[in-house]
Amino acid sequence: FVLIFDPFPMMDKFMGKRSYIGWEKLVKGIRKNDIDVISLCNETSKYIFEWLNKKEDKVHPLYPCINSILFNETAEQKREHYALFISRLVKHKKFEDVVFACKKADVKLKVISSVNAIEAQRIVKKYDMQNNVEFHLRVDDKKKFEMIRQASVVINGSIFEGFGMYVAEAITCGTPFVGYSYPTFREIADYASADNIYLARSKDKEDLAKNLILALEEKKFRET
Repeated sequence: FVLIFDPFPMMDKFMGKRSYIGWEKLVKGIRKNDIDVISLCNETSKYIFEWLNKKEDKVHPLYPCINSILFNETAEQKREHYALFISRLVKHKKFEDVVFACKKADVKLKVISSVNAIEAQRIVKKYDMQNNVEFHLRVDDKKKFEMIRQASVVINGSIFEGFGMYVAEAITCGTPFVGYSYPTFREIADYASADNIYLARSKDKEDLAKNLILALEEKKFRET
């Protein structure tokens, strides 16, 4: 078995053509008949069949699970007026779109991250949000779940994900999620029958802001 997080054809579609130097030998080996593939969900599986020459019975979607042990150790939290971004700070997460949306919605933004590869502080300064953005680094899962359960909304501007754990975590915590319309997000929402997922037109930061404002107004918090 080989576990595939990010199918290359799916990355090409949503982030543009990319170079995968060094992966050719591994990909060639995975294409052998005796190799089965574990994918993260049905949507990513669609990009694996032709790419790796696999029939459907050779690809097995297996949803990632949240850390339910630590989630169950957290108590219900009093909701506070802030949006929460949980992700690496890299280009395709469109952090600038998130800061823009929070500025338009007049809501504080808290950021949980481990990698800053985009000069995030410069983006915050660009939108004069220095007093309204907090960065939280190396946060453990228990603290993360507490912050999700306190938040008014979880938000992300990502245009590509192999799955989208923060969407599943938001649903688990009963917290609305705002992001761009993307296949794996829609699959997670459908699977969980979540009615508090707000998906904007892809790469349209104005629409992202409108959906954030709507989510803050509707306050669709769900029992966990």
